[in-house]
Amino acid sequence: MKWLHRTQATHPGMGLLWTDEGLALSQSRHPGASPPGRPPWHWHPHPASFARSCPADPAWPDPAQLRLARQRSGFQAQAIAMALPDTLLQRFSMQLEPGLHPKQIHAQLAEQLQQRMPAPLADTVWDFHLSVDASTTTATTSSRPAWLLAAMQAQALQTWEVLAAPRAWVTAAQQCCRAAGLTLVRLEPAWQAAKRWQDWERLGHGEACATLSVERRHDARSATALSSDQQAVLSGLALGVVKA
Repeated sequence: MKWLHRTQATHPGMGLLWTDEGLALSQSRHPGASPPGRPPWHWHPHPASFARSCPADPAWPDPAQLRLARQRSGFQAQAIAMALPDTLLQRFSMQLEPGLHPKQIHAQLAEQLQQRMPAPLADTVWDFHLSVDASTTTATTSSRPAWLLAAMQAQALQTWEVLAAPRAWVTAAQQCCRAAGLTLVRLEPAWQAAKRWQDWERLGHGEACATLSVERRHDARSATALSSDQQAVLSGLALGVVKA
């Protein structure tokens, strides 16, 4: 599920993760690269004089520091993905009748979402997908007789997962990236990015060690700047930018 409906890059993309201590960037490897392991990442600690400067949300990094981090990383990618803070994420489960056309699905989900949101839907960025359980059930029943499948579908409702975030925050994210010379093409929950990397590892692509680039003045601290969970999110963000 992606937030910004833009074409994914066919060339290396970049993931961004920031903490109170610094910024981390990761760049996906070009399709077919060898070894295909974890995207290399770069750690950029905040300077002593660091002050978050983007308006609209205090959690944004300074675009000047983001530009500097990208320059020192040596990464060339311009398309970037970021994780949406959990505090801004709203998640809903909605049920619809099966067999609807895409426009009908969108319209009915929008109607249900508006009923649950305190603000106008125009002030919200949202996306949706069929729940994993519903998708699995459809796949496992597709081999059954047509009459039985039709009867099951006539009785069962499909569950859709809907995610929503404030449009003002998303707009600020785009503006901050643009000020740093980057284009935000994907915004998603951290758990989704981490799962992407974990699935990638299970397929045997993540055996190679990560390439780590850090600021020399902070090597000891930078080596452990990100937890294993944060590294999974960062790598998954980079993978999500590139078109499969």
